[in-house]
Amino acid sequence: EIRAILAVAKKILVDRGGAFPLSQVELLDELFQQKVPLISKIQVEAFGYFAGIRRDTFKIQGEDVLAKTEYRSMAELASRIQREETDQRVMGKDEFLEKIRKMHLGEWRFYYTQPEIMDGTQWSIDVYFNQGEDVINYHGSNAYPSNIAEFSKFLSLDLGV
Repeated sequence: EIRAILAVAKKILVDRGGAFPLSQVELLDELFQQKVPLISKIQVEAFGYFAGIRRDTFKIQGEDVLAKTEYRSMAELASRIQREETDQRVMGKDEFLEKIRKMHLGEWRFYYTQPEIMDGTQWSIDVYFNQGEDVINYHGSNAYPSNIAEFSKFLSLDLGV
């Protein structure tokens, strides 16, 4: 993996007396990594004009991560009908947080867009923390972080990618 190669190169540089200051993106990711143990919930929403809206919530409860999906088609949105699943355990807390850590969400921009596409997918990912930390919101319209497919697969999401 590229991250492993870069880590080795940085270590060699530092061992030889050089300095490798962190970039702005690396500093933001470092701050995010420090907050990972404080994550209490991640909520993902995707909306497509013809597909409707889907909201997946992953909530840490004790040593478990519980998931709930809410889905509304365009017809249901018009008639105000809502389908909702009950919370289901999807994995353990430690496994979840470790996978989130490896995603390096702190490197993501807060907004992604591809303005030339009119009808597509709008999405948002909100990361909630314990202890009064601010919510981090990532969102976009028809554009995504480079590792969104990996993120989607990990959480069994359909974000239109």
